[in-house]
Amino acid sequence: VFKVFKDERGKFKNTLAEDVKGLLSLYEASHLGFDGENILEEAMTFTTYHLKESAKMLNLYNWKHQLFNP
Repeated sequence: VFKVFKDERGKFKNTLAEDVKGLLSLYEASHLGFDGENILEEAMTFTTYHLKESAKMLNLYNWKHQLFNP
């Protein structure tokens, strides 16, 4: 099922990182796997990284918004 989210090199598509809601769903799904299910472990690593990056960007946006719109 998750192979559709991978590119021709076998890596998760970077375009997935643009959809935070989708990332969160994939992150939640990655926790339903069993030990040794590599694709779900890869999904967890990929989504954790990109969700953290999205959170950083959101914090930066909020900070700038508050600074320039008191």
